[in-house]
Amino acid sequence: MLRFVFLILAIVSLHVPVAGWADEASERAALKAAMDRLGQAFVAEDVAEIKALVTPDHVAIGPTYDGPVSIDEQLAVFPRIKLTEWTATEPEIAFLSDTVAISRFGISISGTMDGAPLHSRAYATEIWIKRDGEWLQQLYQETALER
Repeated sequence: MLRFVFLILAIVSLHVPVAGWADEASERAALKAAMDRLGQAFVAEDVAEIKALVTPDHVAIGPTYDGPVSIDEQLAVFPRIKLTEWTATEPEIAFLSDTVAISRFGISISGTMDGAPLHSRAYATEIWIKRDGEWLQQLYQETALER
């Protein structure tokens, strides 16, 4: 009889969805949507949308800056950069908690800054924080790779 009970419990457990997986899938989709919106906002140079998708204390670090910069300092660089291509690979996303995620991806770049060619390849890491139900980018780190 005890074997029968365990068998029934095992079968039932296979049909009960695990809450964490369903939540992770929906959070992954929500985060990916925020990432896509932010990428589109940068391409369109939509300052209002960019600021809506980053934390107020956002930091960006990359080869086009003289060090870590605030979002306002990052936006001030826009007129100096002329992009003809910015293509990212599919991001790898890892949830560090239910409100913190990290994404990593490669980038192909064509363009200039102040008339000089930009690096052509890079690898980016982002930290995203969920606040008030919305995913916001907290940190963007871009590392130029050798050509």
